[in-house]
Amino acid sequence: MATFHEHTLITGLGQFLSLEPAREGHVKLIEVKVNIEYAMTKTDLTKPLIVAPLPIGEEPAELMVIDGWHRIYRALSEGRETLPAFLLNPAAEEAIRIPT
Repeated sequence: MATFHEHTLITGLGQFLSLEPAREGHVKLIEVKVNIEYAMTKTDLTKPLIVAPLPIGEEPAELMVIDGWHRIYRALSEGRETLPAFLLNPAAEEAIRIPT
C-alpha cells in the first residue's frame, strides 16, 4: 500500500510555506500554515512524511503531502533537503479519499 523512501527531496516545498515569499510579480495562491514553535521544538524529523499521488487526467500523478508539513518546515529551516516518506500507491490513495 505504501513504499518507504529514506531520502525524499523536499526543497521545492518551501514555496507552500511562509519560508519563501511569492516570486516577484506573482501571488501565493496556497500557503500551508504551521505552528512555528511546535514545528521547531516538537517535531521528530525521523518520522516519515505521508505522501499521496493525485492523478490528473492522463498526466502523471502529482504528489501531495498528506501528513508532515510541520516536519517539512523545520527541516527546510535547518537546511535539510530530504526527509523520509511513505508514498502511498494509487489504490491506497483512492481508498482513503473522503467521499463527496
